[in-house]
Amino acid sequence: MHSLAYLARQPILDRDGRIFAYELLFRDSPTSDTAIIASVRFNDCIVMACGGCGNLTPKMCEPLRGRDVVLLPDNGKFDEWRDKGKEMRHLFRKLYISDIMEREAKNDGDDIGDLFLSGDPNLPTIDFNLTEL
Repeated sequence: MHSLAYLARQPILDRDGRIFAYELLFRDSPTSDTAIIASVRFNDCIVMACGGCGNLTPKMCEPLRGRDVVLLPDNGKFDEWRDKGKEMRHLFRKLYISDIMEREAKNDGDDIGDLFLSGDPNLPTIDFNLTEL
């Protein structure tokens, strides 16, 4: 298991110079790989990986305040993320959780990056089955 090495957050500004989001800089962590892979697949979204449910904090989610957010928990972690999401839903405009990893992953602990790398040709048509929290 890798340890989370959060180094910094860099603001991303919109055309008016207001903070639009933060680029979170991680090193030596599978989290960074997941965020990069998911960013390619979800190119119309802001993708933020936090390195596990224990790191899902109001401070970490501040760049997402007032936005629609989808949680994609690792396989085997759905209940933990759902409970944490319910505690933090007040931060977001809408908060959803997907059970895609519980339904589609092969191994405990697989994340969305693992699923995308599996090469499953049916993946683009998979229903993320979003539940609002």
